[in-house]
Amino acid sequence: MIVLKPRFKTWLVILAVVLALVLGLLPTVAFAENVAPSCGETLQAPPNEYRLVGDVDCRGRSSDEPALTIVGPIIVDLNGYAVFCGKDNSQEGVVVIGNNAELSNGTVMGCTTGVSVGSDVEDDVVTAHTIIQVTVQRNTEYGFRVRSSGNDLHRNMARRNRARSEDTDDEGNTTYSPQGEGFRVEGNGNQLHYNVAQRNAQHGFRIKKYNDNELSHNIARKNGEEGFRIEGDGNQLFRNSALGSCDDGYRIKSGENNELVNNYAVSNGQCWNTDSGTYDSGIRVEGSSTWVYRNLVTHSFGVGILIEENSCNNRVEENWSWSNDSGDLVDASDCQESNVRYGNHGDETTPYWLD
Repeated sequence: MIVLKPRFKTWLVILAVVLALVLGLLPTVAFAENVAPSCGETLQAPPNEYRLVGDVDCRGRSSDEPALTIVGPIIVDLNGYAVFCGKDNSQEGVVVIGNNAELSNGTVMGCTTGVSVGSDVEDDVVTAHTIIQVTVQRNTEYGFRVRSSGNDLHRNMARRNRARSEDTDDEGNTTYSPQGEGFRVEGNGNQLHYNVAQRNAQHGFRIKKYNDNELSHNIARKNGEEGFRIEGDGNQLFRNSALGSCDDGYRIKSGENNELVNNYAVSNGQCWNTDSGTYDSGIRVEGSSTWVYRNLVTHSFGVGILIEENSCNNRVEENWSWSNDSGDLVDASDCQESNVRYGNHGDETTPYWLD
């Protein structure tokens, strides 16, 4: 048997690697291309990865085209820079289309929608985009608007997205109302984790009549309407926090088989609801077959956990609800016999499952 010396072995390994590179047997390392996009530019492959070296600045311009369009599959690192929209907030900020795109690490502000994921025709198409550590602020309609399915948004922030909409009736009377949502989802099977929606004019997070979305470890803080509003079936909310909402902390507006598990709701319902003549709740259930399990609800200005009229076949189990001004758990439905209420508590001891 021939025994090779260690130094000779090292040279053989080096030679093998060099030959593999020459023959193309090893993958090449791709480096991001530095780019300074102009207003209205589109980034797409090739190359497969871009890194910004400056702001995308559309201020002072009027345009209906997005400030920046990204066509996947591609990776775009905003690299700490910002996308500024034109005057009058008349354009979208970043529009992500195609599939398997990744957008990260920057700020988008002064637009109609900060980041639009997918397009109007893609609500049931899986586009699998990823949005990471992007802050959107001071946009007039939406911070993030997800218009396709199978996307992942995590560790993003939507704050102070707000404007005033104007409506004039046939008699010439004009009414004004606030607009501006943090995260709006119009697709199925999306995942939103560790995001923050803060001080938006309307909802912090809203699932708009779509299904099987998962929201976990998100924070909705001091938003002008609900912290979380769900319309659709089979959506899951786990370990989120709704803090200081003007309206409900969590509102299951419609749908079936939605789940609220291990969430916090603290000091919600702070604004008087002129329609109902009450303050709103920590958790309000208007859908059916909802599972409300092991949540902590406290210091609501209205009811802690409220089951509304015509809301049937719900399970409200092992929740902690205390110090809510209008009651800790109220079942106001006309089908109370179908709702399961089991093991709920009103003690001020922090429950072990939320430690």
